[in-house]
Amino acid sequence: SADDAVNAPTSSKSESSSGSASEKQSDYSGTNLQVQGVDEADVVKTDGQYIYQVNNDRIVVAKAYPADKMDIMSILDFTDDNFTPQEIYLSGDLLVSIGSYYENSDVAEPYQKAADEKMYIRPPYYYQKNSVKAIVCDISDKTNIKKIREVEIEGNYVSSRMIGSVLYMVSNKYQN
Repeated sequence: SADDAVNAPTSSKSESSSGSASEKQSDYSGTNLQVQGVDEADVVKTDGQYIYQVNNDRIVVAKAYPADKMDIMSILDFTDDNFTPQEIYLSGDLLVSIGSYYENSDVAEPYQKAADEKMYIRPPYYYQKNSVKAIVCDISDKTNIKKIREVEIEGNYVSSRMIGSVLYMVSNKYQN
């Protein structure tokens, strides 16, 4: 969680493949991981110089270092996209936002004739399609963040993990 990241010890070597003592210690905290080498999403991430935060249907990118020059560099606003970011990942110059996406429809389709043509099947007047989206953004220019890819799976978001450059997402869908 974000609280764990703030209170974690200041040695973020979770992405390191060798564990030698001669490696340079990081001077900022990362996400508190359950399994070394398996990154977990969080609502706040940092790369040591910038802070990336999920905040009210937006992702705020703030310059955090040096502290006397702290400033908001960019805001990704998803308010009009039917997308609610829940967690994020950082991977080099990429930021991945995972969240809920919904699509409403209040237009009923015409009645459909059943096989015997005496009965009709009436579709619902309203439905909502829920899915999980991962939106990948290029953050190489912090003042001009660009969405470069979207991936969508049906259902409600359960969890995710990132191993290396591979993102695994799990959703749960009720079948009626």
